[in-house]
Amino acid sequence: MTLTVYLIGTKFLGQIEVRWMALLWHFIHLGGMFILVSAGLLDWFFGVLKNHEQLKVYIGELQATLISPVLYVGMGIVNQRLGNKFKLE
Repeated sequence: MTLTVYLIGTKFLGQIEVRWMALLWHFIHLGGMFILVSAGLLDWFFGVLKNHEQLKVYIGELQATLISPVLYVGMGIVNQRLGNKFKLE
């Protein structure tokens, strides 16, 4: 699901050509997915999440944040307020 949201957002942000939004989108999503995959691999190989309930909650919240539209809506509001003046060429 997270990968699907990332790909859809990447496709749409590529169409509107606002580079700073695309860079922020990639940075946040790829960083978040790296954390999720790393935690999953650590748990798979070493079982480190068995006794760490708070870490499980953090990982679940991170995944929920990545699939929620809050980031996209927030970037859209900032872009509208800036009036497309802040474009990286």
